[in-house]
Amino acid sequence: MKNWILFIVILMSVNTLAQNEYCDFKEECVCDSIRDVSYSVQHSDVIIHAMVIKIDTVSIEQTITHESILQIKNDTLSKSDCAKKVLENKKVIKVKVRVLAIFKGKIKAKEIFIQTPLGQKSCEYSNFKLNQEFIIYGTQNETADIYFLWTFDLDYFKLKPKYSIWTNKCKRTMLVQESEINKLRELKK
Repeated sequence: MKNWILFIVILMSVNTLAQNEYCDFKEECVCDSIRDVSYSVQHSDVIIHAMVIKIDTVSIEQTITHESILQIKNDTLSKSDCAKKVLENKKVIKVKVRVLAIFKGKIKAKEIFIQTPLGQKSCEYSNFKLNQEFIIYGTQNETADIYFLWTFDLDYFKLKPKYSIWTNKCKRTMLVQESEINKLRELKK
């Protein structure tokens, strides 16, 4: 009996790990309701007040390390086929911002890049506008796998350090509001 249970568990695990031939999220991004400021502060690595100075759309390949590109291209595992498709097809919105204030995180440069995955299924934050100020709640990641390969446990998309801060529409990122800045200042005390 134990052997049958073990066999079924292994079979289910293999089936779960097998990459869907669609190689993409099955549904549009659905966020929980946007949380309050204190929750968002607790669950963000970086929070800044910044002005958008440039917006580009780039390939995922431009944001990841050369070693990651080689790993993906040379990998022969069947589940790496989706990583190869992502490498060829997926885009990222790369936003260059001028940092005006730091509420959380260790940021030393006056100008940094913020990334968001391109596409509604990837929870793209599409409200960035040139010369407008935003409060950006971000996650500092070593990889971008969570935005593109939701079924993988491998770290295919290792990010170049300057492209490690990401946001999406499920974060609290917004046009600057004085009331939000006041709440952040209060929480920082």
